[in-house]
Amino acid sequence: MKRAIRPGILALVGLVLGGVGAEDVRPYRDPNPLPIDVPVPPPIARPGGPDGAHAPADGVLAAESAAVDHFGAEQQRVTYRLPAGPAANFSLFEVQCLGFSRGWAAGVELAVLDAGGRTLLQRTFDGGASFGFLVPQALPPGEASTLVLTARRASLRYALVRHGGFEPNEPGVVRDLGAKSRALGYLADGEERVTFELQLAEGEPAVVTVGPLREQARDGMHAARLAAVDAAIDAQPPAIEELDRLLAGARAQGRQGPPHFWPAAASGSGAAPRQRIDFPAGPARSERFDVLVRLGDLGGLFQLQVERNPERLAVEGRVGDLADDPRPGVAVRMLLEPDLETAAHAVTDLEGRFAVQVPPGEYSVLTFAEGRTLRSLARITSSGELNLVHEPEAEEP
Repeated sequence: MKRAIRPGILALVGLVLGGVGAEDVRPYRDPNPLPIDVPVPPPIARPGGPDGAHAPADGVLAAESAAVDHFGAEQQRVTYRLPAGPAANFSLFEVQCLGFSRGWAAGVELAVLDAGGRTLLQRTFDGGASFGFLVPQALPPGEASTLVLTARRASLRYALVRHGGFEPNEPGVVRDLGAKSRALGYLADGEERVTFELQLAEGEPAVVTVGPLREQARDGMHAARLAAVDAAIDAQPPAIEELDRLLAGARAQGRQGPPHFWPAAASGSGAAPRQRIDFPAGPARSERFDVLVRLGDLGGLFQLQVERNPERLAVEGRVGDLADDPRPGVAVRMLLEPDLETAAHAVTDLEGRFAVQVPPGEYSVLTFAEGRTLRSLARITSSGELNLVHEPEAEEP
């Protein structure tokens, strides 16, 4: 049965504390070999659109190899022979599709057949000017299989990669990170999750972040998040609680943009999704968390990073007006790039001062008072002072 996925909904990868309570703990192992890069799809065949006379040529797609081409017309198809691999013969098929102009809409069908022509997998994907997806499939050992890619709606350019170094995601298995500071994995859709375990020594804090492996997905995620935060600021909410609500919901608002693999983290049951989890210092313990995508969303390759004893910088700030008079009662929100999530928050005292502890990085600093939200940009590389200006809105005569 065909299974339709709408790439118009961005993928949401989350970290959820607590895991699934599984006891099958295995050491995490890097994919072997590591995933290769996705090649750039071919350039536009001619100005204004595709070359309707062109059809992609059939070929061979071995493990750790890629193919790029374009469909010149709707309903064209291309076939790739998949040479037999080892006994497990598990493959990930990563596909990136591009249209020929802004506002392009296209769709593809991917099918995998065994040596006898029996369908092992059949999926359809629809998207706009740019979309990608990932499909895992265990292939029959000792025999060649076939992959068929069809342009089911409009013409498009594509890049197709076959990865052979990943282990299948198994329900109930916990991946022990040990001393690893980085891990790679995949998620095909919202029906699966990967559980990790992190060992923390007594008094040792840590930060875990998750994000897409591909730079294109990271750039798209940041652009969508920035647009959503801009919209929250432009709304000029009358209360700080409303601004916080808009910032927390900016991720969901940004998901209406182009399809990209969207990572996030949730620090517990009912918590808003985030891309990072802060584990505070405490007794020696193990912490479990799940990496997952929301039901109905796309999947992809993700990378997970662990920073033990993360650096924190002491920032003493002051908010004043254009005359340098202090502004008491101003709410401050420190949004860390590139995720633009709130890393710290504070309220200025009677002298317009505030103090926060933040990781080093680039920040969008929001100041809110009297129903007016302003943004300043700051690069924080060491502990020190941060002076901000929040001028009240001029009264109408």
